[in-house]
Amino acid sequence: MEVVERGWGLAGSLETERATREGWIKVLDVVDKWKAREMATMHGVHLANAETVQLARELRQPPCLPMRRKFAG
Repeated sequence: MEVVERGWGLAGSLETERATREGWIKVLDVVDKWKAREMATMHGVHLANAETVQLARELRQPPCLPMRRKFAG
């Protein structure tokens, strides 16, 4: 629900709301937000990515982040 409320009206918000209601998506919060902030600062990454890694650690799961590639030309 949290994602839908913040992004209501944006592309995919109806699908996200339905998936949350049906249990396909679970909304979770990072417990140690300070650790995520430290990680973002230390490694120069966006806070959202650091929170993804921190949440994965808290859930004892491998993190899954998108890879960005730079293309020549």
